[in-house]
Amino acid sequence: MRRILALIATVSLFATTVSAQNDQARSRVETSTRVETRSRVETRTRVETGDLLRFVRALETAGPRDAEARLASEYLGKASPGLAAFAPDRISDARTLLARAAATKAYHAHLRKLTPEFERAGTALAAAAEKFRALFPALPAAEIDIVMGGLTDWGARSTASDGSFILAIAADFFGRTPDAPLAELVPDIAQKLRPPGDLPAFGIRALALSAQADSDRGAGLTNAPGLLEFALIEGQAEFFAEHLTGRLPDAARFAELAPLEPIHWEAFVAAADGTDFTGWARTGRRTSRPPSAADALDLARLYGYRLAAAFFAGAVDKSSAATSLIMLRDARAVLSQANYDPELLRLK
Repeated sequence: MRRILALIATVSLFATTVSAQNDQARSRVETSTRVETRSRVETRTRVETGDLLRFVRALETAGPRDAEARLASEYLGKASPGLAAFAPDRISDARTLLARAAATKAYHAHLRKLTPEFERAGTALAAAAEKFRALFPALPAAEIDIVMGGLTDWGARSTASDGSFILAIAADFFGRTPDAPLAELVPDIAQKLRPPGDLPAFGIRALALSAQADSDRGAGLTNAPGLLEFALIEGQAEFFAEHLTGRLPDAARFAELAPLEPIHWEAFVAAADGTDFTGWARTGRRTSRPPSAADALDLARLYGYRLAAAFFAGAVDKSSAATSLIMLRDARAVLSQANYDPELLRLK
């Protein structure tokens, strides 16, 4: 597929970090050959919190000597399809999970108190997902499982036998509240944390990226994406998350990069068909101090978001516009029809 490495079932919920290079950028969303067999056929998107509740119950009822066994039997042993796809690479086993929880005991106690907020966020995500399906009818139904995963910002995706998506989202990264005890956490992780209310936006972003990857698979596309395609793939997911939930997942990062938009736009357009996602800004005529690799990568994502928003805003038929953005058969047409100029048009 155009932007993915098949065979690995992962969905990155967060922006690519400083260490990311071109290959990592291409694999932010990767589809899976794994197929989950189920007897029922999904007709609506469901958000399940059973894993979350089983995790909380296992820790709250465990004694000092049987916590590992209870996590193994009551949480991992009764895993939802989403957790079953998530656990092997993100959790490993009950012993590892217990060690992580013990090392961040106060934070995990705080997360358990947030269970009602996670359940409300799940309800909001399910409603937003159904709005997404109304806008883009080709979007499969989905089961989205909210799991606890040892402080990882990665989710997982697999496909059910009925064609529906199965997604896992780790609640661990949505524990930021004014009273959250963060001293136990690695500073880089603590900085990334989001409030529970952001979970629906990240869920929609994961659905949008999964839908795009699924569209490529269905069309048999195997070519690697160019810079413009990469930007629009990432940007449409950010846009639909904001459009359907009112929250932009990478709002803070985009605000940080906004002053660079008019400076590097010309270089971005010139490099649109290239495959250098991190070095493209070094060649711009207005570039006296080229941005870092990470800034160039995220600036491309910001341009993609701006283009998607402008393209959608100017479309009379919103459903057709959504289809064009997600299926992305003609990135150049989106660029042209968006009529976006960072010198003149400020969407945000």
